[in-house]
Amino acid sequence: MVGLGVALLLVAVFAAAGWRRVPAGCVATLQRGGRYRRPLDPGWHWVVPGFESLGSPVPLIGHRLDVRTTASQAALHFQILEPERAGATLDQVDAWMGAQARDTLRCLPDAAPDLIKTELNRRVAGHGLRVVRCSR
Repeated sequence: MVGLGVALLLVAVFAAAGWRRVPAGCVATLQRGGRYRRPLDPGWHWVVPGFESLGSPVPLIGHRLDVRTTASQAALHFQILEPERAGATLDQVDAWMGAQARDTLRCLPDAAPDLIKTELNRRVAGHGLRVVRCSR
């Protein structure tokens, strides 16, 4: 009888240990065995302890980057529209967007902010991201 009680207690502890919360307005990546599986929307989710884990929560809106190259600079504001399309990029979305922006600034060093915004949106649309503002 004591063994059954201990077994039930262990099962309850295992089940409780798997609950994770993604804050409102954020998304997190589910990783299984250290590899990206899918994004998780805000709310409570159960993950298999020791086998699955969550990446850090990433806000869907309010991303701001100051991007500089040797020839130019720009300030960008962007948001995540479709986390499913961003995929594993979510865990390092700011760094990835910064690399895209630096490449765009190298190609268009003297371009107007609207042109930079348009080009960046063309590049990142397939990843479910959108630049909402660009200034120089």
